[in-house]
Amino acid sequence: MTVHQTREKNMRKQMTRISQQKCRGILEFRKKIHYG
Repeated sequence: MTVHQTREKNMRKQMTRISQQKCRGILEFRKKIHYG
């Protein structure tokens, strides 16, 4: 695996982590609105 491929893989991993955090944040936000 080249350096570029490794970097791309890490970027993708970071992106998925960020999107997962976003999804979780949205769910928490909805819960607050629903039960608030």
